[in-house]
Order: sequence, then structure tokens, then C-alpha cells
Amino acid sequence: MLAAFERARAAGGTVVVATHRKPIITVLAHVLGIPHERIWRLATAPASLTCIDIWADGGASVAFVNDMSHLR
Repeated sequence: MLAAFERARAAGGTVVVATHRKPIITVLAHVLGIPHERIWRLATAPASLTCIDIWADGGASVAFVNDMSHLR
């Protein structure tokens, strides 16, 4: 999971991923420095959106998590 994230990071540009919950929370935990044993504390609902902005210097920002406004 993290290998694919690192490939996308290296490629640059915009990447859209449709996946299940575990890959999303695994990448979020990696970006935020959350220990793996605590990843289940991150909330992600079915069909929700998560956005992580990655900069050229390797920095990252989580723009939003578990956004479901598109379903209303």
C-alpha cells in the first residue's frame, strides 16, 4: 500500500485513487506519523473523500478526511 503511495508521490501531479478503507487509513497514518496499531481510530465512511496534498519537498498536508458532502 505504501509503495504505491510513494510511486504516486514520486510521479507528481494529481492522482485520484478509488479504494477500500484500509489503504486510505494506512496512508493517512504514514503521512501523519500515527503508529500502525492506532490506524483504526481514523474515521472513513463508505464513499467518503479524503485529500492529501504532497509538495515537491516531501511535505504533506491532509486537506480533508471522511468528506461526504457530495452524497447530500
